[in-house]
Amino acid sequence: MILNLIRVTCNSPDAWKGRPYLSFDRTKINCVWFNLTFVIILSVASGFVILTICIIIYRKRWWILFTCCRFICHDSSSHGYQPLNAEDGQGWAYDAYISYSGDDYNWVLKHLLPGVDSGELTEDQLFNGEFKLFFHDRDSVPGRSVMSNITDNMEESKKVIIVLTKKYLSSDLYKFEIELAVKLKTDGTIVDIIVVNVSGVPDSKIPKCLHRKVAKNDFLEWEEDENAMQVFKQRLINQLRRVGGATEVIV
Repeated sequence: MILNLIRVTCNSPDAWKGRPYLSFDRTKINCVWFNLTFVIILSVASGFVILTICIIIYRKRWWILFTCCRFICHDSSSHGYQPLNAEDGQGWAYDAYISYSGDDYNWVLKHLLPGVDSGELTEDQLFNGEFKLFFHDRDSVPGRSVMSNITDNMEESKKVIIVLTKKYLSSDLYKFEIELAVKLKTDGTIVDIIVVNVSGVPDSKIPKCLHRKVAKNDFLEWEEDENAMQVFKQRLINQLRRVGGATEVIV
């Protein structure tokens, strides 16, 4: 039994400190350690973090897919499987991989392939060139994922031709192809990157990883002029024939 209970005062919580014990009422105490303001702040902060993570994943989705694809390929190779286009681990399957937007299909078909590519689109449409080029709409393997068709064939090409247009640069997929080509050039997997500026893309819009080529004027520019077209085609052929690539690493 507590003596002199009337003199006993509360020590906590702070709102009741110093008040008579006998006046204590549990129903008047908020035992919850958080309030509405805290809940709102926590909800907003959590939403912001989740949104940021989603944006990062979306922007890097092609690199995430690339990493997953490499992991799956590595796992498959450990079970005795080999890439579809492998040629006993020697040489390249293609002289060049053409990276282009689907919107530029007709330009590639009309102005890039004729006189350069050694293949054909149909039996009646021969290109009569000397180089084996990877052309998505013709050479992609049905049933394989977009990522596999990109990475496997780019890695098995000697060079990469980038058909630079405004439509091309508006797609995250093709920006990924540029970054992948630069990575493969840096790793020594491919020999060179050939940039073709078709629609007069200004230097300020060209990805930073290609600025070194722009600064050195090491790219091809397309012009709607008969003489300029002939010069363009010959320069393209010369770059494809060139044994080595640029002496500097593109960064």
